[in-house]
Amino acid sequence: MSAKKRKKSAPASKNNNGDYLALPSIQLSDSARRSLGIVLVFALAFISFLGLFDLSGVVGQFFSKWLSIIFGLGRWLVPLLFFIWGMLLVSNKKYEVKFTDYLGVILLFISTQSLLHFFLEKDFWKVAASEGRGGGYIGYWLSEGFFYLFGFWGGVVILFLLFLSSLVLVFNTSLSKLI
Repeated sequence: MSAKKRKKSAPASKNNNGDYLALPSIQLSDSARRSLGIVLVFALAFISFLGLFDLSGVVGQFFSKWLSIIFGLGRWLVPLLFFIWGMLLVSNKKYEVKFTDYLGVILLFISTQSLLHFFLEKDFWKVAASEGRGGGYIGYWLSEGFFYLFGFWGGVVILFLLFLSSLVLVFNTSLSKLI
């Protein structure tokens, strides 16, 4: 008996790239891809904004629910941030973003979310977060830390100073010009 070598072939449904299902190739220019990204950002802005008023169906309700639980009253800033991001993308200008810009935005976020939650009655902080009040769960967790470290009034002072510092960093200006 002679053994014949069989050539192994790929299964019939497999293409040369190893994929079992060949998806159509989408050839878009860079400007077309950028434009679709801008449309997506504006869609997120408008759907999340309308969802806060229960005007965008089930998807809007989903956004509203999760934005409320995560950010509490800070949920109103999310659609605004998406809109600003979309406008920056449309303007097509190059912005030099520095470390201090990131630091300022982070401090602004921490201070506002905490302050939104800090003035609720402490015994109900977790319940308020689960209901989307105050600073949501992010505000709750941050407030717990600041309250533990500094107490109520010390926490308020530190958070207010963090808020002022964040504005100085974000706007790259002096405190006297802000006040």
